[in-house]
Amino acid sequence: MLKEKNLNIDLSQLRGFRFKCLESCQLCCLCQPELLQEEVEYFLKHYGDAVCFKKRPHQHYAIKLKQNQGPCVFLVDRKCMVYDSRPHFCRQFPIHFHVLDRIQAELDLSCRGIWDNRGDDLEVLASQLIYDKIEAFTETLKESRKLYSEFISECRGAGLWKDPGDLRIQVNQSLEKFLDLRFLARVLELSVEDDELNLGEIKNEESLKIESVDIVKVAMKATLDSISVSKIVDAPVYCDDEGYWNVFMTKGSKINWCRILDDGSIEHIETIDPNSVELLVPDQNGRRLLSKYLMMLNERDSVLGYACYLVDSFEYEDFLSNVYFGVIGTSILDLLWRGSLLAFLKGRKLDETSVKEAIIFFDMDLLDAPTIGAFV
Repeated sequence: MLKEKNLNIDLSQLRGFRFKCLESCQLCCLCQPELLQEEVEYFLKHYGDAVCFKKRPHQHYAIKLKQNQGPCVFLVDRKCMVYDSRPHFCRQFPIHFHVLDRIQAELDLSCRGIWDNRGDDLEVLASQLIYDKIEAFTETLKESRKLYSEFISECRGAGLWKDPGDLRIQVNQSLEKFLDLRFLARVLELSVEDDELNLGEIKNEESLKIESVDIVKVAMKATLDSISVSKIVDAPVYCDDEGYWNVFMTKGSKINWCRILDDGSIEHIETIDPNSVELLVPDQNGRRLLSKYLMMLNERDSVLGYACYLVDSFEYEDFLSNVYFGVIGTSILDLLWRGSLLAFLKGRKLDETSVKEAIIFFDMDLLDAPTIGAFV
């Protein structure tokens, strides 16, 4: 039936993935779900005390959080008390639907329930979710295509456009190089210059000399910028393998490591000097997993949409290629530094397990980045 609607739908990122919700995780219950218009009346009628009205980023109703910063008020002993009637966005997790010139299902790898590859087939689940809201997807796709077409027109007019397919090919051809800190430093150097960046023209990383970019500081800054928030509810959350909801926030020149407890209160664990964290390089197995993740990022429309958003924010002064490669490079550095932070705290190396934990820590935040197009 989806084909009959003549929609361009990409479910390839879900292929081969299964999902089973883990009671030891419940990371999704820290994500305050917005209520769809057709859900508002039901929840106001049956659970009025659990509903709040929010004005930002737009006016909408949502489910309250414990103490306005903890898990959902319906979460009791790590179990949802309204599971059978939970909101649409709770049912959808860990799938995110990004709409640009097509509908693409993207997988939230911060969810621990997908890593054991057990449970529901996510590709089948995504198809059903789209079918259930087919009219909303159709209308959003129409609006997003118009917006994206306007962006392309502006880019071409300014001489900044590059076909996204070509950009993705360049990244795929340089996957191994992107795991080398010298190559990453060179990409970041060239991405802010006036000339259009072509990855194939960068010399072999073994002969590169890093001069103007301190890659360690750039990596640390990428992470510190992402955790520099005033409210704990806005801070990135890392759900570890023991089920703790860890939050890292900057305080002055230090990092405060805290945990969100089940009742919504906050427990301070440790204060960390970020300069004491060594930027680690993953071992062979870690590199293999990181390479797979990089391939996934390179195929995400939301990552392309983020680059487009930045070009628009910079008032069309930078080549799309430069911004896109910069986004990819910065994302890898942010992930590596987060992985190094977790390894530092646990006395580990950046092996396959540590890279997996870094992805779990990082991925939800990347999916939360602003983008041309829309998440539905």
